[in-house]
Amino acid sequence: MNIPDEEYPTISSIASLTDEEFAFLIESITQTPVRYHPRSFAAAVSEKFKYPHIDAERIIRTIISLYGVKSQIPTSTDKLVPSIINAFVQRNPEISDAVIQNLGQRLERLLTLYSPLGIVASAYKVASDSERCIVDTHTFLDLRPIFNDDNQELLSNVILYRLKLTYENNDEQKDINFTFDIYDVLKLRYQLDLLIEKSNNLQEKLESVNIHILDSNPS
Repeated sequence: MNIPDEEYPTISSIASLTDEEFAFLIESITQTPVRYHPRSFAAAVSEKFKYPHIDAERIIRTIISLYGVKSQIPTSTDKLVPSIINAFVQRNPEISDAVIQNLGQRLERLLTLYSPLGIVASAYKVASDSERCIVDTHTFLDLRPIFNDDNQELLSNVILYRLKLTYENNDEQKDINFTFDIYDVLKLRYQLDLLIEKSNNLQEKLESVNIHILDSNPS
């Protein structure tokens, strides 16, 4: 199994948790309301976790990623965990058998917490199942000078509004840029506000008939 280099320290940190810390991590996970965005859910778990020297948010995001691997292959937990352990041992051959056994048990525990971790992973997969998924946005103001015909005299300036969307396509991040005037910005804001209003109304109607909706708030 190919594990990205940046994930090895996180897996190692799971092995180095004390029993008390790991038990509290499980408790923090199970007591956190499910959200569809992994980053949001991981941050919420981290707020409950009382050990500031441990990056609980990073651990949660790594485990949710492993749920994604589990469903993508697809495979079972009892087959995925040995693959993770083998890759980890190849990277850390000096690790003791006791630590390996402990890590395996902890990964198995985390990867069988389908509610909430598996639900978060599945919900995010559904939400991001698109040709282009936005992963970041940036806005800029652009001041452009207006000169006379021979470009000798500055007559005025115009303010333009720039929007850069970073999106993911086939596991590759790309940027696309847009330029607006103030009227475009106001129209876009109106459409986005209308979309949020429709979403809120739909959620209220669904919840009134006991249809559960995951919290999509990214904060």
